[in-house]
Amino acid sequence: MNWKITNNLRTTFNRMSSGAGFATERRWFSLKHLFLDKVGLMPNWAIDRDVIIPKLSEVLSQRHMTKMNAAAFLCALSIKHVHSHYDPVTFLGNFLKLYNAKTIQEICEIEEIAPGSSAHKELWSVYHSAPGKNTKRIEAVKIRCWARDLERATNPKGRWAFPGHQRQSITVTEIEELLKHYPSQMRIPDGEEEVPEIVEKLQESDGSRTNSAFPKDDYLPLLRDLRAKGQINETQCGILLCFILHSREKRNDKKTSYVTHPMAVANLVRQHGERYGLNSRDVWMATLAALLHDGGEKSNINLDQDLDGLLPPQVVEAIKCLHKRDDESYSQYLERCASNPLAAVVKLCDIYHNSTDAGSNPAFKQVYVYPIAANYVQYRLKHPNEKLSVAEFVKHNKICSEEVFAEIERIAQHDTDKKKPASAYRNSLGDLNNLKTMDDILSETIISNEEDPVAHADSRRKEDPSLQP
Repeated sequence: MNWKITNNLRTTFNRMSSGAGFATERRWFSLKHLFLDKVGLMPNWAIDRDVIIPKLSEVLSQRHMTKMNAAAFLCALSIKHVHSHYDPVTFLGNFLKLYNAKTIQEICEIEEIAPGSSAHKELWSVYHSAPGKNTKRIEAVKIRCWARDLERATNPKGRWAFPGHQRQSITVTEIEELLKHYPSQMRIPDGEEEVPEIVEKLQESDGSRTNSAFPKDDYLPLLRDLRAKGQINETQCGILLCFILHSREKRNDKKTSYVTHPMAVANLVRQHGERYGLNSRDVWMATLAALLHDGGEKSNINLDQDLDGLLPPQVVEAIKCLHKRDDESYSQYLERCASNPLAAVVKLCDIYHNSTDAGSNPAFKQVYVYPIAANYVQYRLKHPNEKLSVAEFVKHNKICSEEVFAEIERIAQHDTDKKKPASAYRNSLGDLNNLKTMDDILSETIISNEEDPVAHADSRRKEDPSLQP
């Protein structure tokens, strides 16, 4: 038998075997926790509610966490939800789908709420009564869904529980009262203008400053202790850390919570991971890595030591790959990401989401950096044994001249330059050639083909304003 066919069969078998083993692990995990819950040995909360509720009240009152993020964070402290069946992977999928939902119809489908039911009417009532535009109303509906799920998850009604578990339950009303600590608006004395939100960096015990929601001395020992006791799983660690590290940050528009970005990237990884050859275990790990792919940027986390024991080693390694070092160029960073399949898939989805807000005047990175990066990373996923550099890839595919690529590399290294609109460089850099659009890359199924030493990108140039000059 041809050795390439044999190798492909072996790869396929290993992928299927790994997926099957992971499915078995998930079933045993679910059955074990179902049994512990039924006999009253499983607590309703990962963290005592009398500890976390006052802390969230404080964070909300300071506007350091949005109401939606606080409700989602609270919900992640218990995974005993109706649709998860005690399975963290299922919970993670449902959690991401709900966080990223855009319409009530989508939310009802995720929550398995039938049209015309009392729950359906309840959500529409929440939507119509919520203040603000459509986005804020959809957020109110999501908050109600997380509150309802958490109420059912922590209410021991209908099953026996050890004394003290009743104290650990929470109701929808209690959650809504908690969220009222978030000021609806902040105004200057004359009451005419809204005060810009100013979020000062948090000071750590060592004097350093961070954008994390909580001091590291508060959350890191707690998470480690809970993991050691088996009261919290790796999926919960990933979700909770995402909120802790990013809740005080904003996106480029200075309004949107930065948490929306890792949540969107993680959801893309969940949807498209298998398309790039990842088995079910790898998709789960890549999704966790996506939640924390920007974790080392402005937070108080130390990627070299703080995540060990909280997440699988492969996830920690992928997160490290996704963190750009100060002493490397963007191309060197891409080559390092591309060498790790989990990090490579996350990077593709990260680029895709960062390209969606280009609008009519896209930034330099959206036009000149991301298209090359996405095509290169896809090539490396398709040809894992090829160690072609970014520069070699650009040259072989005739994307641009060596001089233009060198200039793109130079600009990409300077924060002030790379944030300028692409139109400022159009005359000097021109257009990039022979590149697939991001939509094509994300929809294409990767089939390894080691016979072709260089990926010949589709030369048909498609209109995609978010990615093209």
